Amino acid sequence: MERGCSSSRPQFSLRTVLAVVSLAAICFTYLARQESARRQLITDIEDVGGTVKFDESITLSLFKSQRVSEVVIPHGRIADVGPMRLKSFSNLSTLELKNFDSTYPDGSRIQCSKLRLTKITDDMLKGLEPNRTIENSDNHRMQRSGGGDDFTNGSSTPAAR
Repeated sequence: MERGCSSSRPQFSLRTVLAVVSLAAICFTYLARQESARRQLITDIEDVGGTVKFDESITLSLFKSQRVSEVVIPHGRIADVGPMRLKSFSNLSTLELKNFDSTYPDGSRIQCSKLRLTKITDDMLKGLEPNRTIENSDNHRMQRSGGGDDFTNGSSTPAAR
């Protein structure tokens, strides 16, 4: 009898299986670290007196987690959280800073009990870093310093209560 018949099942070498399992482990570790960093950021926000609101949807991920849609942080504690870390919330639609106090380079000052930012951009988050300048869509520049009325970004008048 001849052994000319080949099996219909694919065959893989041990080296190929080891490579695939290693790549899967690296991908899983990367995703696990991202999720861990996201959860730590939520804890850090709550530790400084902030709040996190979640979207109703559940993300498709290896880890069951809800999307963050809104973050409220005391303005004086934003540096403790690290504004650029907020980029990890891909669905973040609103950032509210309580007790906002900021000074323009020309010396004018804005104080308000809360500043609600709805257009979250990387440049805006960079501007919230200590000793950085914020530039909004109206080309106004604000320098972070450390309340009053409620304002919304892009507006120079108090928001309706």
